[in-house]
Amino acid sequence: MQLISKEIQKEHKIYLIGDIHKGVIAHNEDGFNHVISLIKNDKNAYCVIMGDLIEGRPLNHKFFDLDIADPNMLLPEYQYEAFQRSIEPIKDKIITILEGNHDRSLSRTYGNKVRTICDKLAVPYGTFSSVISLKTIGKPSKMMYKIYVAHGAGAIRSSAGDIIRRRGYMLEAIKRKLKNKSADCIGMFMGHTHKLMIAKPMQRLHIMSDEKKLEQMYSKRPSRSRFVPEDDRWYGNTGSFMKANLLGATTYAEAAMYDPVEMGYLVIHGKDDDITDVEKVVI
Repeated sequence: MQLISKEIQKEHKIYLIGDIHKGVIAHNEDGFNHVISLIKNDKNAYCVIMGDLIEGRPLNHKFFDLDIADPNMLLPEYQYEAFQRSIEPIKDKIITILEGNHDRSLSRTYGNKVRTICDKLAVPYGTFSSVISLKTIGKPSKMMYKIYVAHGAGAIRSSAGDIIRRRGYMLEAIKRKLKNKSADCIGMFMGHTHKLMIAKPMQRLHIMSDEKKLEQMYSKRPSRSRFVPEDDRWYGNTGSFMKANLLGATTYAEAAMYDPVEMGYLVIHGKDDDITDVEKVVI
């Protein structure tokens, strides 16, 4: 866990990009390079990198396959070097870089390459999960809101027959995984599953009274509260840059018979000390 503070513009976008998987031809290089360009050219844009920077499967791993390995970067150290070069143009806009499960498994052999990249680029190292305090630029700096980000673990899936129920169960599963991790965050996000999904805050209708009359009132989300009710938060699964299917080759996602998933990322839109929207971008 890491606690990170970052001063940013009052009106801003925070790109949540992860599960990049450099090192295989299934990596969506065009999509990744495009989002890096978007972040670079927007003065109000920042990003959090959600882990699994590279594929990095060793030769003896059950999912290693020369058919989908990138011949220009077979070794994990080459994959990390390529990843570092790709994000260097936006290093001043990166709030933190998280460590994913692919990165953690490689650290036993290669050391903590995520931390090394963070040190080289002067970016805060986020460990596996972080609570990020977002503040206004200037003196005195003012707290706007907090978000929780984690690489994530496990699976998000449902076998319900109807697509509406299936979608609802998966959104509930994302919320259930995240809601108890940090109670003072108005946004909670994870990667890992390659799903691209958003669960929006849900207002509740209450009855109030002033000794003379009854009144209906909707709940209002407190952006800087010590405790944010779980229904008042944004939740999200941040997608990936990994193709599940390739012509002329078999990916491990295809061999495992995983359903198609949307590649892409999430963008937090912030204004007036609050999250005004979370956008899903499909690539």
